[in-house]
Amino acid sequence: MIATFLVVDVKGKKFACMQLVVDALRPILANDTTIDSKLAITSGRISHYFVGHIHDVVRICCKEIEKARSEILITSSYWEGASLSAFMLSRSLRRTVRNNGNIVIKIVVDNGSRENIGKKGNLVTIDKHKWKKELGLFFDDMLQDVQVKSVHVPLLGTMHAKFLVVDNKRVVISSNNVQDRPNAEMAVTMEGRVVSSFRDIFMRLFHYGGKVPKNLPLFSESNEQHETEEDVQILMVSRGMYGGLFHDVVCPQNCAWWTLMSIAKKSITICSPTFNAEHAIDGVIEACKRKVSVRLILTKNFNDKKEALPFQGGTNTVVVQKMKRRLRKAKAEEYLVVEWYIGAKETEPRKGVHSHVKFMIVDGEMVMFGNGNMDTQSWYHSMEVNVLLKDTNLAKYLNNVATMNFSMS
Repeated sequence: MIATFLVVDVKGKKFACMQLVVDALRPILANDTTIDSKLAITSGRISHYFVGHIHDVVRICCKEIEKARSEILITSSYWEGASLSAFMLSRSLRRTVRNNGNIVIKIVVDNGSRENIGKKGNLVTIDKHKWKKELGLFFDDMLQDVQVKSVHVPLLGTMHAKFLVVDNKRVVISSNNVQDRPNAEMAVTMEGRVVSSFRDIFMRLFHYGGKVPKNLPLFSESNEQHETEEDVQILMVSRGMYGGLFHDVVCPQNCAWWTLMSIAKKSITICSPTFNAEHAIDGVIEACKRKVSVRLILTKNFNDKKEALPFQGGTNTVVVQKMKRRLRKAKAEEYLVVEWYIGAKETEPRKGVHSHVKFMIVDGEMVMFGNGNMDTQSWYHSMEVNVLLKDTNLAKYLNNVATMNFSMS
């Protein structure tokens, strides 16, 4: 099936890649209910990026939490209360509350509970007496304004977003949930106007869950006072929760991925724990046919039981075999390179040792990263939050990490 929901014709045209993507996505962004349209096309700067062990990523979040003075906003798809990650975050939250008892803390998770069914926006408040057991959170009797909510849109509408907003000044978007896994994970810290965009996404999610009405007022003004000469244009490319069994295709995230694959001239690098969405596969096939070099960085045996279920798209190994057969028929097999993640001190891919990092690089300069995987769930059902920008330094770093630190083979 060839994706036809967004066609970008670049033949014979000279263009600035970022501006082309902005123009192509503008009407899609205008209809996105996950964020106010005024904040979908924004700007900002990256102050720090990191790829490494999950607990190192959590430490980055903890340091930001302990800098907070007024507000902490956290989303995570899974939040395992008995995990070391949960303990680390809870400890940093308590330290911050001790230093500033008036701080506001809001958390949204997805526990997929039956309690969500039938509730407005499929959103429920998690009672305080459940925090310690379910999330590993406790604040004793300290003064605080803490609220924790759970959202899930049945059947398949998972809230898959993972980010932290501190004082409307800094945001950390990461690939990991609050759990303990021997995964490679990624975190990017950003400042500038883009932080208000993340805050707007969070507040819409926190107040309206999976059914966000259109034309809501802004939840926060843009950080104009933080704009600097280093700021670059940023697109917020998300998708909302869709619980149905069919494919919900047209959203900023999917259109951004497809546009990037369509305009690629030389190379595409995709890193994802799972790769089986129909449109993702077609995008790669079409790029290879145009003689664009595509590098897929995948993980063997990641969620294989789930991905092998009907309508999920298949395991990475099965999908790669099918793609190579299609490319062989098109005489374009040489343009696809598939690499499998190997953990530190490992000699070959091993079950339980995975890369959970998600990003796409086009022509060594356009980078899209965040929460979305290249699988059926992320393309067609889950709520995802990603950013797209032009950053050659980040692109070079991620390519180097994938080549050296990841020990690919």
